[in-house]
This record gives sequence, structure tokens and C-alpha cells, in this order.
Amino acid sequence: MDPAVFRKLTYGMYAVGTLDGTRPTGCIVNTVEQVTSKNPVIVLSMNKNNFTYEAMIKAGRFSVSILSENVPQPVISVLGFRSGRTEDKFDEKEVPFQIVDGLPVITSGICGWMTAEIIAEKNCGTHSVILARVTDAKAVSDEPPMTYAFYHSERKGTAPKNAPTW
Repeated sequence: MDPAVFRKLTYGMYAVGTLDGTRPTGCIVNTVEQVTSKNPVIVLSMNKNNFTYEAMIKAGRFSVSILSENVPQPVISVLGFRSGRTEDKFDEKEVPFQIVDGLPVITSGICGWMTAEIIAEKNCGTHSVILARVTDAKAVSDEPPMTYAFYHSERKGTAPKNAPTW
């Protein structure tokens, strides 16, 4: 099998936020898709080794901030390459955020955000696929959303080990 073919699939770049009790935590993911438009449902894939995954399942809800091509690099670095197990990622000045509906939402370099409640989960080995009903959403800018291809080619970004495309 040629794993290079998977790099031909299109992906976006998203910051997923949730709560570890009362403390905000989050990570970067590249797989969020809309499943339905009426009573909207989204699906996302996340590595089960991520601390954010554990906190999200426990909380039963999460936010998705849709990163733009202009997102500050520290947002990706802090949320994508540090662990919430050992660090308070949202205590960093590099990750500007606000609490929306009780969940952390990035406020700089995003196109929009959503909050969602988990309705189902499917174990896929190293990752879980999570279905969630969108409870609120807002478009906040007309900046182009960052694709995973743009992140690699223009921003010269790398993928952490827990990413599905690593």
C-alpha cells in the first residue's frame, strides 16, 4: 500500500477545545467534517492518546475553532505540540481565547467557531471518530480557512506523532 495517497485527501486545520473539569484544554486536529445541515451534525477524528480526547469524552462536549491561513503560529505550536496533561495550554499568552457556552474558542486567526455535544463515538483503533450535534456556531471573518496542504507547503509545518497523517 502506498501511504502517500492519503496526502492527496483534503483536510483543514482546527483547534478543538474542551474542559478538564473547569480548566480549558485543547489540541489541533485536521479532520472535522459536516455530516448533516438540518439540526447540524459534525464528525471529527482524534487520537485516543491525546489528553484533549480524554477530557472531551468526559465533558461530553467541545468547541471547534476553524483556523484561517493567518492564524498566529503560536496557536498551532502551543495547541499542536504540547500536552495538556502537563501544561495549561490556555494559560499561554500565545493562545488568545474566550469562553463561549462554557467552552474555549480561539479569538485570533479564525474564520469561525462551533460548539457541539457528543452524540456517538466509534473506536477505530488508535483513533476515535466522534459524531456531535452543533449547538452554536458563528462565522467571524472572510479570511481563507487553512488547509493541511497550505500548512505544510506555505507555513512549512510538521505533523505531531498523534496526527492521523503522521
